[in-house]
Amino acid sequence: MFRQVFQFGMNLYYDVPLYLEQIADAVEQLEEKDRANVTEISGVHKLSLRGEQPQSSKPARMDFERVSGLLAGGQSFQTVSAVKEYFSSLPRAQITLELLQEFQYDFTQILYSVLTERHIEAHQLFGQPAAKQLTRHATVSLIDMLKWVSFSSNAVVAVLNESSRSNTIIGTVKKYIDEHFAGHITKADLGALVFLNPDYLAKLFKKETGIALNDYISQVRIEKAKVLLADGSVPLTDVAMRTGFDYYSYFSTIFKKATGVSPSDYRRQLLGNDGQ
Repeated sequence: MFRQVFQFGMNLYYDVPLYLEQIADAVEQLEEKDRANVTEISGVHKLSLRGEQPQSSKPARMDFERVSGLLAGGQSFQTVSAVKEYFSSLPRAQITLELLQEFQYDFTQILYSVLTERHIEAHQLFGQPAAKQLTRHATVSLIDMLKWVSFSSNAVVAVLNESSRSNTIIGTVKKYIDEHFAGHITKADLGALVFLNPDYLAKLFKKETGIALNDYISQVRIEKAKVLLADGSVPLTDVAMRTGFDYYSYFSTIFKKATGVSPSDYRRQLLGNDGQ
């Protein structure tokens, strides 16, 4: 009735009558017990403040290896379900503040491990105010812990999926460039290949690879040119044309910028003075 009327829960604790001089200690103990109560959001509880509470056996540890596999596999729903199943399997007396704290440490380690494997920085996901608040409140109650687990799992899987999609896109673009380096390649062509706006693709490529798209194309062409330059029978102008450069002068400029020497000097160093 209380929750229906006031829309929030309240825990009430009572004990046997106490002497006035015992009240201060009793209040302190009650506050500590309330902080340790992480499973009940409302109810009336009979406590014994004068005697030691029975010690519960140590709870079983969750299979975090399984959780790690679920997260890495992009299965956020299954991850949250596994966590819920774990806590449901424990006797209520074993779900304590200490257990929630230990669980949060271990689950956080799994989250960071999965992100690190994909070279994703954790602060991108958990640095926002809402995420910080959920993290701070996670050990207040079991419900808060499950909210944090759900948020964290969904956030990690979302960024993993985005990363996988980006890797697929970048891989497709690189493969196309490697196979068509001798032809005329434009951002528009590459954007159409992966169904993305050309400018967005260029930004994505730079973000994922650390090199500008046009620079990467030139890099591939230069590496192909080095192979042709090793064959002294191929004229220098043909090397330029066969690696996608319309003019030898432009090819020579780009090659020297990338290697520090002109194509002719590179061939000479590679083949000796007899190189053409």
